[in-house]
Amino acid sequence: MSDDPRTAAWDHYWTVVEGRLGSAPSGFLRWCLPWFERAPAGAGLVELGCGGGQDLQYLLRQGYRVRGVDASPVAVALTENAIAELPPDAAARGSAIRADAAEFLEGLAPGSVAAVFGAVLYETLSDDELRRTFRAVRGALAAGGFHLWCVRETGHPLERTPDVLPPNTGDPRVPLVEHRFFTAAGCAELGADGFEPAALERREESHYLFVADRKRPDAR
Repeated sequence: MSDDPRTAAWDHYWTVVEGRLGSAPSGFLRWCLPWFERAPAGAGLVELGCGGGQDLQYLLRQGYRVRGVDASPVAVALTENAIAELPPDAAARGSAIRADAAEFLEGLAPGSVAAVFGAVLYETLSDDELRRTFRAVRGALAAGGFHLWCVRETGHPLERTPDVLPPNTGDPRVPLVEHRFFTAAGCAELGADGFEPAALERREESHYLFVADRKRPDAR
């Protein structure tokens, strides 16, 4: 298990839930699909917080090129296993890398990615980490590329029980990871620098906010 408390909590979470989440793509990924189709052609996708690899595996089956990034070695191993289950031609289009999200994006060639998407990850980042991640996303995206992200909104039922909010499992032996909850206005403010708002959808039944921001042509 990692020495970093947050990564250790994710390692524990993915060890506990392995095989229990099924193989179907997430509702957020299905929401993202039309945006991927509008993204610049010829550039691949990056998933921040690839977790168990279900969404990445689905995209590879659909013909996309996708790089998954996760700080948890347990998550990366699960994603690598998901990729290995695919036919060779699909598996060759995918990869999973253990890395900090912002650091990974900063290492890519500027403008080399069609879309960056991620769920939950942003809820566990500090203010400085969020700002750095958004700058890194902007730098990696091609002009007109999409940043697609999903967070829980303020008032989510689990806001009252953070000890069982993933990656927390209620196990007192594992460090508790703090979460932030978002408002629509806060999401719009985060995406204002270098992006044009494309969509911000509040999911009434799940208390999630789905956000699509498009990189402005003049942004770097």
